[in-house]
Amino acid sequence: MRTHRPDPAYNPAMPKFAKPLILFIPGKNPKPAADPHRAQLYRCLVDGIRRSDSDCAALLQAHPEWFELLAWTELFYETSKEIDDEIPWIDQLLKKDGPTGQDIREARAWKTRFAWILYNLADRMPLLIPLIANPAIKSTILEIRRYFQNENGIARRIRQLLQDRLLTAYAGNRPVLLIGHSMGSVIAFDALWELTHEQKSSVQIDMLLTMGSPLGLSFVQNRLLGSDRLGPDRYPANIRRWYNISALG
Repeated sequence: MRTHRPDPAYNPAMPKFAKPLILFIPGKNPKPAADPHRAQLYRCLVDGIRRSDSDCAALLQAHPEWFELLAWTELFYETSKEIDDEIPWIDQLLKKDGPTGQDIREARAWKTRFAWILYNLADRMPLLIPLIANPAIKSTILEIRRYFQNENGIARRIRQLLQDRLLTAYAGNRPVLLIGHSMGSVIAFDALWELTHEQKSSVQIDMLLTMGSPLGLSFVQNRLLGSDRLGPDRYPANIRRWYNISALG
């Protein structure tokens, strides 16, 4: 991971090379307490990188402080879940070399495709949401809606958590890899938009990595910060590189 290229706000008194920050923003639903959750995410990250680049994995293994978690879900749900029941599933996942034949069949099954159709219908016609029987689809859309409603300023407080971390990293000249999973990618987009257009901050992140992101949904796009603007004003201007990962099924 490279360091920042200097910009007009660059402070030459800062160290030329600084430790990188890999900041993970999880998706919706209550999560385990921050410390055990971060430990398991870090474990999975190192193992996944090892399969592609053993030297990079060894470097990350030697510097666990580079990986941080933005534990926003406890603020949003006012609860957390136990991690003990998840450990066997994580162990099982890490033993796999890739998707099994059953995994692929399930991803291509008619039930999965039908769920995708329902998801897109609800995206285009939100009035259908109460009629959808699939609890996962309904939950995803309703909880994203709750975020956008910003009741009691909850969405703003969550974005502030992220912005504070990014501002601290920028002050330390740390290169940043920001990972947003699911609703975490929506939080990342809105927080970065605010930094660009409202706070006029010089913060830059080296890479945004989104996974399982709902940012492609019209329901989401029409509610993002900046959705009422045109051209460049509609988007964050502080992302040097952006990669999105989608999964079969």
